[in-house]
Amino acid sequence: MKKKIFLASYGGGHSRLLIPVIHKLQEMNHYEIEVLGLTASAADYLAADIPFYGMVKLMESFGDDHVLQMGRALLSDVSHLAVSLDESIAYLGLSYRELVEVHGESRASKLYKKYGRQAFLPISLMKRWLQKIKPDLVIATSSPRMERATLEAASNLGISSLCLVDLFCMDEYRWVAQKNFASKVCVIAEPVKNLLISKGRPGKDIEVTGSPAFEHLIIEDAVIIRSDIRAAKGWKNDFVILWAVTDEPHFHPFTREPGFEKLNELINLELKKIVKNSPNWRVIIRSHPLKPFEFKGLPNMIEMDDRRMALASLLASVDCVVTSGSTVGFEAAILRVPVISLRMSCFYASAPYDTFEYGLGVDKISDLKFALEAIFYKKWEFSVSAPKQKNSVNNVIRVIDGMISGAG
Repeated sequence: MKKKIFLASYGGGHSRLLIPVIHKLQEMNHYEIEVLGLTASAADYLAADIPFYGMVKLMESFGDDHVLQMGRALLSDVSHLAVSLDESIAYLGLSYRELVEVHGESRASKLYKKYGRQAFLPISLMKRWLQKIKPDLVIATSSPRMERATLEAASNLGISSLCLVDLFCMDEYRWVAQKNFASKVCVIAEPVKNLLISKGRPGKDIEVTGSPAFEHLIIEDAVIIRSDIRAAKGWKNDFVILWAVTDEPHFHPFTREPGFEKLNELINLELKKIVKNSPNWRVIIRSHPLKPFEFKGLPNMIEMDDRRMALASLLASVDCVVTSGSTVGFEAAILRVPVISLRMSCFYASAPYDTFEYGLGVDKISDLKFALEAIFYKKWEFSVSAPKQKNSVNNVIRVIDGMISGAG
């Protein structure tokens, strides 16, 4: 009988991290694979031709009319267009029920009012599900809420588990560094391993594998396709800026650091002003896949990314990236595209690209022009390289094989 591997993830960067691993496991055909695709991951797994199920399946096993009612009552809090109503109702209802079971009605209401979905950590729910499906290994990324709950549930049940850290772990170390959180942890580079060790995680638990989500980013390929894309787009003589937008909340979901009100609106205004006074400069605005939006009334030389081009190709064709903390910044750095970090965002601390010497940081919106000019006039250039992610998939598979065989 084949050993069973259970994987769980949200969408966006989380599913992109697991999809190459799942494809490799499918190709190997050594294991039985079961995937829980949370919220907006459904579109990612469908596009990748990976069989999965969502929270509706857990609702069928553990839900009731009261849970459905709770889920429907909270539905107005969900704004993701990529998530089905039934999936949202199941996710919210099951998670909120456990919040009530743990804290009581009054306390749960206060917690949800203050933290929203960040208050969820349905460990008991995931323990029941793992007991039902009986996996030999559980895999998830370092995301909070359901993925964190899945890994904590596995630890509580004594099931081997693997956490894949998607970036620098600057926020998630709060739980990933705990000795009883997942059996092993895979990270993108040595500095992330060192961070977790400094926070108390034994080094023997941590494997530096690189990120499967970024393995396809090869600088030599980017150099080859750059001129073709720029010629096709009419950008041959342009200085092209990619603004990778992240939603700026009222408070950071983990640290509760206050957000910068109207940050994106103000950045948009500043970029309009900069481009107006800078001939042959243009801006491509890329919104977050889970927080889609569109700026209206954009002038010539500023446009929304229509997402018809693969992100790797887009990055290969631009001259710099502006972001608060998007993983797009790390992808850019791998391809040696300079990154300008918006330090005024509450998400800056999650991905401080300038401190890793992948670009420049700005403390004020008015400084953005000077940072862009430094890159344009080549007053700033890379002195270090982002760690290459080659062989990341096979490295993670090696860890998985070792854990299942009992050697890990």
